[in-house]
Amino acid sequence: MLLPNQNLGKNITNYRKERKLSRAKLAAIVGMEATHLYRIEAGLKNLKYLYLYD
Repeated sequence: MLLPNQNLGKNITNYRKERKLSRAKLAAIVGMEATHLYRIEAGLKNLKYLYLYD
């Protein structure tokens, strides 16, 4: 069973790959460093807040 952060990270990774985006490109789109995005995708970063925009 995946932990919440791992599940979120897996979903983000799948989204990114389906759209053929590199981690660096997606990070630039959402305004964060690629290393930070890597930690989120790997489930290593504990997210306290998540903001979703249309």
